[in-house]
This record gives sequence, C-alpha cells and structure tokens, in this order.
Amino acid sequence: MAAAGAALLLLAVCLLTGYAAATVLLVALLGFFGPADLTLGSSLGTTGPAVVGTAIAALTLIPTTALARRRRATTAAVKAH
Repeated sequence: MAAAGAALLLLAVCLLTGYAAATVLLVALLGFFGPADLTLGSSLGTTGPAVVGTAIAALTLIPTTALARRRRATTAAVKAH
C-alpha cells in the first residue's frame, strides 16, 4: 500500500511541478507516506531513506529544469521578434 501511495505522489509531483506550493506539499507528503519504511528493511539498511530522499530530490529537478529551459527559450523568442 505504501508503494502505491508513493507512486501516486511521485506522479502528482511530476504533473504539478508548475505549482510551487503543491510541489512542496507533495514532497512533504512523500516523507509521511513514502518508501522510507520499505528501504529500512532492504539491503541498503539505514542508508536507504537517505538514498531514496536523494533520488526523489534529483527526480524533482528534471521537470523543474525542463520548465526553466522552456521559459528561457520562450523569453528569447519573444525578444528576437
């Protein structure tokens, strides 16, 4: 159940990256319902939650970077005309 909830939260983070407040809320919810409990019992042991948190933070940068590049390209195109 926790894995399904975490997957839904990650999907919501990907879809709502344009809304800062929603993204912050969803990342916070991942802390409560995320896969950290599952990783404690994995082969990663006590470093599991840190690895998962780092991976989630890195994955949230992908759509953020894409949005920033898109806005920069749009701004440059507007200035060129």
